[in-house]
Amino acid sequence: MAIDLQIAGGTVVTPAGTVAADVLVRDGKIAGLVGHGLEIGDVGKVVDATGKHVLPGMVDVHVHTREPGYTHKEDITTTTEQACAGGVTTIFGMPNLSPPTTTLETLKEVLKLYEQKSLVDYNHNPAATIPEEIEPMAATGVRAFKVYMVVDTGRTYPHPSGTGMHDHGDLLRMMDTIAPTGLPFIIHPHDQSLMDYIEGGFLSRGENTPQGYAQAYAARHDFWLGKKERWTPRAPSPP
Repeated sequence: MAIDLQIAGGTVVTPAGTVAADVLVRDGKIAGLVGHGLEIGDVGKVVDATGKHVLPGMVDVHVHTREPGYTHKEDITTTTEQACAGGVTTIFGMPNLSPPTTTLETLKEVLKLYEQKSLVDYNHNPAATIPEEIEPMAATGVRAFKVYMVVDTGRTYPHPSGTGMHDHGDLLRMMDTIAPTGLPFIIHPHDQSLMDYIEGGFLSRGENTPQGYAQAYAARHDFWLGKKERWTPRAPSPP
């Protein structure tokens, strides 16, 4: 059989452990493993992996590309360059963009950007905030939906308007809407009233900046993380 690629001489990492073998690839898929030194008749390209471990590509299911809307922070090209450098061959982008991916139209636009610019395979988790958009977005092949439990903090980032849902009844209704698609529904936990209070002082002083956002939460780090003594593990009680 014709083989497009032979990764030769390496130590292959498999679910059952490591094995000294060559990896054979045909039509973009692994066709098999063979022992070192075994001659393969029709091979398009051979990569020498002697002295190296050969691992499956990693899938990162939580990636912020910041594109479109926040490319001063990051973009699809720089994100996927880092993915390549780290052995990540598939990324799943998040919906907190501008415009946010809440509709089939905005989702298609983001997928088009991935197609043009991504250096690795990709998918995207659109925001599940518009019930009638769920079914058409699911039909594009997305693997999950996401929502943030904060509707508005007065900031355009990291929680742009349209990506949030806080009311528990609305969340349950959306769970029921997504359930027929068979896709996961990822809920990023927040508390709108706490965020309003904690950030409110900074926003009232006009400190609607990345520094203000960071300072608001740094000032209440004990609230979010708990004081050290509260989290000190105790020895189990004797039986």
